Amino acid sequence: MFENKHLFIISGADFFFYLYAEALIKKAGVLPENIVALVFEVDGKGKESQIPVSKVTYLDASEELLSQAITAQTVTFMSLNRFNSPYMKKVLQLDAGMKDKMCVFLTDDEVDRWEICYKNKGDIQPDLKLHIAEDDLFCLTQIDRFIGHEKTFKPKLDRLLNRDVGFIDASVIFETLPCDSAHYLAQAEMSCQGWARNEKRILVGTKQKAFSCSEIRKFLQALGKNKKAKDFKLLIMWHKKSRWQRALTDLYLIWLRNVKRQAFDVSYVTAINPIAYTSLVMSCSHILLQRRGGASTVRPYIKNGYGAVCIEKGTPNHYGFKSALDLDILEYSSFDELVEKLVGQQVDITSNAEATKIEELRSIKVLSQTYS
Repeated sequence: MFENKHLFIISGADFFFYLYAEALIKKAGVLPENIVALVFEVDGKGKESQIPVSKVTYLDASEELLSQAITAQTVTFMSLNRFNSPYMKKVLQLDAGMKDKMCVFLTDDEVDRWEICYKNKGDIQPDLKLHIAEDDLFCLTQIDRFIGHEKTFKPKLDRLLNRDVGFIDASVIFETLPCDSAHYLAQAEMSCQGWARNEKRILVGTKQKAFSCSEIRKFLQALGKNKKAKDFKLLIMWHKKSRWQRALTDLYLIWLRNVKRQAFDVSYVTAINPIAYTSLVMSCSHILLQRRGGASTVRPYIKNGYGAVCIEKGTPNHYGFKSALDLDILEYSSFDELVEKLVGQQVDITSNAEATKIEELRSIKVLSQTYS
């Protein structure tokens, strides 16, 4: 049934598949007619919850269709988690050769959870709090085609799984918007760049709750102590339900403004649609990136030369962007050091953009061969 097809087994709640499939089609030249999405239900969300990619086939997952996965050219899962591992296990058990067809798009979320478990228990075990299920462990012993930037992920996975893990060495090639939308928005931004780049604006985290209330206060304190509050506008990603933490931060800002006489310009950003979010990111001169996550936001930001990225030393993102990708970033050990570098250190934005474009082209070539 799935002969010569690239089968993606995804949850109805998955929001990366649309962007990934669309990028494979537009950038890597994969024929949409050769892509089939088998969608299983999670939290009441099934096939109807997916935004359809034109000419891609979407089917409701069933035991009968899962058994036909053996006929597919490739079988891809977006991440490995307790929701999709039962389906992954069933596919792997169809035939010994299935692991040679199976690809797992790796995210830092599961790698982070596995590492926490490894540090706490000495190996990866089922853990309810860390959302690690028994089926996850079975799949981890079998998977040998993780999709991800090999230099970023492989050393860690080899250590966590105690084996030589196979990789399809490709970085993320999609952005926060579909390809055409991202291109047109970038063109619009470039046409306005002459007057839009005068502000020094820092996006604090690329997602809600990226930084704790305490960390945000320490950053504000460092800006104030170094007399740099008036030099920057801050945009803080905030969850609308975190009212108590918001109140504490507001009280601290009132104290800084009225007692310390420091002119802070702070705005809070709650959930917004992808177009508004991407426009917001483009408008920032700096991104204060959280310890992990945010690659799909930061990569196009760097690629298009919008500004500088600030990352704490010793974090997964510091390793990924600095050590693995060798990009020029503002790295810091304390918020005081960060403020000093925000004022006194320049980042080679042009070189970063060129390196990111080269890496994307390399990854597109790898994925084009994988899904040819």
